[in-house]
Amino acid sequence: MEIKIFLTNLSAYSRGNLLGKWVTLPANINKEIAEVMAMGEPGDEEWFITDFDAPFHIDEYADLNKLNDIAEELQGLDETETSKITFLMNTLGHTFDQALLIYEDVYYYPGMNLDEVAEELVDSGHYGEIPTTVQDFIDYKAIAYSLSTEGYYELRDGVYFYR
Repeated sequence: MEIKIFLTNLSAYSRGNLLGKWVTLPANINKEIAEVMAMGEPGDEEWFITDFDAPFHIDEYADLNKLNDIAEELQGLDETETSKITFLMNTLGHTFDQALLIYEDVYYYPGMNLDEVAEELVDSGHYGEIPTTVQDFIDYKAIAYSLSTEGYYELRDGVYFYR
């Protein structure tokens, strides 16, 4: 998972010029800032982020060193782990550091909706053994609704559960 930011020269922007560059993190932050400042006039020292491509929101004045650290941490994670961290940050409002500590406690059902998760939970015995004569009468939509009130979240990429 990559984090990309568009680092912009604030002084030039204030003068009506959008001068900046896309930076893929992790990177040599001081070098990147120097390059963006060199695009403007002598004495330009301020920068801000005007755009980003990341799995979470990035503030325009975010700490670049912290973003760089996050990018390094994300490089060591697989797609499922990154999805769980993104869920914790974007849906539940955790900071990256908090999410990094608890992401292993998140259950993730990639590509599934709540109805499918309900069926999987029934089939796996989560609700105990259900006689085959009764299985055709199970209301998976009602179970899915119940799951949605118990900490299960159906998102675009799948279902997450964290309690």
